[in-house]
Amino acid sequence: EALKVFAKVRSPASVRRLTGIAVVGEDTQAEFGESASALHVALQRASPPWSSKQVDLLRGLSRIKVQEGGEILFTAPHGIFLERDGCLTHKSEDWTTFLAGRFSECLDGSCLVWCDSERCKSDHLKLPDPFNRDPNYLARAELGNNPWNVALAYHRTRFGVVPGKVSSSCLHVDLHGRRDWAPSVNVDNSDCDIGAAALEYYEGSISSGSGQVSWTVGRSYADRGDSPPVFPPGLAAHLRACLAQDLRELFSNWCPCGSGEKERFVVNEAPRLNGLTAGSNRFTLSRQGVELGLVSVQLELSKRLRRALKDDEWAQERFAEALKSAW
Repeated sequence: EALKVFAKVRSPASVRRLTGIAVVGEDTQAEFGESASALHVALQRASPPWSSKQVDLLRGLSRIKVQEGGEILFTAPHGIFLERDGCLTHKSEDWTTFLAGRFSECLDGSCLVWCDSERCKSDHLKLPDPFNRDPNYLARAELGNNPWNVALAYHRTRFGVVPGKVSSSCLHVDLHGRRDWAPSVNVDNSDCDIGAAALEYYEGSISSGSGQVSWTVGRSYADRGDSPPVFPPGLAAHLRACLAQDLRELFSNWCPCGSGEKERFVVNEAPRLNGLTAGSNRFTLSRQGVELGLVSVQLELSKRLRRALKDDEWAQERFAEALKSAW
């Protein structure tokens, strides 16, 4: 909606030029300064004038790509280099954007990724753009003004999910890439890590008589936000088990392209990378989805699994179908 408003002042091509900035050299830097000024002037003349946060949200929304389809949503937040507060630069995770798009296509689902221009810029510079926040490591205060969180909320409203309520139809699969296991590498000895800790974190039950919520022991309402949804006890464990069963069945019958023999890809139902930053007020994308009422699960795929999947259309279709079947 913000882009439509701005398009009345500038052409669609200028919208992209003014908001999807790729600073590569001095010439582009100069153009960026002029364009940013034009953007601020145009929006400040609106009635009422736009705030800096609204302008930044507009720029952020121009840097993501949303494919609107069915209820199942695939996201890939680490398709570019990103800065993470107090941490080393987070490198891009190869083929996660491609796989999110392919799985979505196979199921006529929806997809949320970084736009092509941002990924091209990131691939060229091999450096993060300080403007882009890591969608998988946000503070609560950032959520309402972050384009990824806004896009998740938009997906929720498309299918009539009421804030504070649980969706019976919207599965959210957040795709990530992890390193291959080796004795010297501090990761689990697996290839497909199923993380449903964010979903489990919000499990509780509603007392039949009083209608009051009984939360999982040891977790306070204040820590969960203003109006968190209530998920049935055991949902996370059941979803993990179903996903693991269907994915193991796929891997047991799959011979990756050109190999002529079956690979041993390992599924892990209790990974360390589980979709919830323990002891932290940071929000992963799956935790954001859960707070919005989506059934969110984080999948961490090893590099060798991603490499095998990217070249095999049969496996891409079966992997997507396994997720849908489990759901």
